[in-house]
Amino acid sequence: MITPMRKYAFVVFHQDYAPLLRSLQDLGVVHVVEKKGVGDDEAVRALTSRATRLSRAVRLLSQRLPVDDIQPASALGPDEILEELDRIQRESEQLEQARTVLAKEIALVEPWGDIPTDILSRLSGAGITVRTFVVAEKKFNRDLLNDYPLAVVGEYGSRLCLAAFLRSGEELPPIDGLEEVRLPHRGLSQALAEREEAEEKRQVLDLRLDALAAGTAGDVLRAELSRVVAEADYARAELSAERDVEERVRILQGWVPRPAEAAVQAACDACGVVTIAEDPQPGDDVPIQLKNGRFARLFEPITRLFSLPSYAELDLTGLFAPFFTLFFGFCLGDAGYGLVIMLASFIARFKVKPEMKPFTTLGMLFGFSTMLVGILTGTLFGVSLVDLPQLKQYVLISDQGMLFNLALGLGLLQILFGMCVQVVNRVRQYGFSSAISTIGWIILLLSIVGLAAGDAFGPETGPLVSSVAGYTALVGVALILFFNDLKVNIFVRIGKGVYELYNITGVFGDLLSYVRLFALGISSGILGAVINQLSGQLLGIPVVGVVLYAVALVVGHTGNMLLGMLGSFVHPMRLTFVEFYKSAGFSGGGKEYKPLAAKK
Repeated sequence: MITPMRKYAFVVFHQDYAPLLRSLQDLGVVHVVEKKGVGDDEAVRALTSRATRLSRAVRLLSQRLPVDDIQPASALGPDEILEELDRIQRESEQLEQARTVLAKEIALVEPWGDIPTDILSRLSGAGITVRTFVVAEKKFNRDLLNDYPLAVVGEYGSRLCLAAFLRSGEELPPIDGLEEVRLPHRGLSQALAEREEAEEKRQVLDLRLDALAAGTAGDVLRAELSRVVAEADYARAELSAERDVEERVRILQGWVPRPAEAAVQAACDACGVVTIAEDPQPGDDVPIQLKNGRFARLFEPITRLFSLPSYAELDLTGLFAPFFTLFFGFCLGDAGYGLVIMLASFIARFKVKPEMKPFTTLGMLFGFSTMLVGILTGTLFGVSLVDLPQLKQYVLISDQGMLFNLALGLGLLQILFGMCVQVVNRVRQYGFSSAISTIGWIILLLSIVGLAAGDAFGPETGPLVSSVAGYTALVGVALILFFNDLKVNIFVRIGKGVYELYNITGVFGDLLSYVRLFALGISSGILGAVINQLSGQLLGIPVVGVVLYAVALVVGHTGNMLLGMLGSFVHPMRLTFVEFYKSAGFSGGGKEYKPLAAKK
């Protein structure tokens, strides 16, 4: 759900403005309406730039993996750490450029071997110039080695490396396919030594980074980042007030969650500040603070991947969460994989930082859903229990046709549920009359289902069901034709209704999108079965066959599980953000609630 907000205007004497801001910052509940152009202020830009620099530094250190037996770096201040990181990054970039140049030189010189620079110098002193060429072996006539001062120095692939020894003023005649190359001044051994030296320097820099990451540098930078962000927010708030009465009065606007109104009012009364509060009006850009239960809160990061809802509509997080969890399990659909995901997520809870624990809980939910669907479909690490006579009777969904129909049924259920959500949204925002057309769509779709399923009720009840479904379909069509847009006249309304009815093909298209649940679940099971079959062939190898079989199973199923997990997250997200959000009439575009606070 969305936390209800109230719009506040704080009217304060200019000398009391700074104490008010500090008081509001300590409370940490007021979302300040930022004045246009505040971000261009020099002080704000400087603080924002420093915050960006600190954020990058924190991210760089957090990416370093723990290293055993590393001596943590001594305690440093934030500026010293930033300078050290800048130096390390600068030297790393220089070393990377040098290694790139050396790699090209080594690739060029390697076929030629070590170049005897001392001999070349003596030859040059004697008036003999050495030129180097490459030529395709199949195009070169080796008899030319007897006719001209040429020698084969090396070979690589199908090409020859040639050296020509020419006296002053002497030139080689044109030879087909001969291509001159200019070798670098250093030989192969020198280039290899310099590359090794660059690699050693890079390792020293990596050790320095690891030492900083193992010490207190990360905590120091995070604390400084929190301070700078809070200071930047304060600077923005300070510049966001309107000035009135010859600049002696400041008027600051902000949004306050209703549960925090009493605390804000008490702080303002203590500072002698006049407040004017009002409810949000249509068109107000109200910040969004999501407030959900323990289950739905796990899915809020997924909601933020697309868009926050607008203030006037429902928060869909708790409404799509059960579907998303079920869809994940449907796409992966292997009881063994689900058990592994659950165990891995449970173990990770004891290893990760507190802020990451909700993701491990989400992983356990997804693992349980996968295990449940795997039990229903009888799939365990790629083994189909349907093929085992002693276990087949315990499999509830025993054929692919049932699985296909279940995927479509879930899709229809989510689309209809989304339309019901749209009805609630429209009634809340615009009144019941605006939702009548959507109610007509719900009736029409249910009637189509009734018509399609009429024969399933038998020869006695089936005709009655079909007849009732036919009449209700007419009711649904009438609601769509006559109530789609009450702001226009009846003839335009009927025309728009006909166009909407034509778009029923889009509804069927959305429904067919849910076939991906069936397809992904089947493909994951097929790949698992193929892995088992290919691994089983390794058992015929003497002595090491069992070991190779075990390794192939572990590697194969791990790869299949990771690939399946990716698809099992991406495709339910697509069904949520496209099909469900469209059915629910989701508009989105809400901006996140970011209160002025002393710490971030």
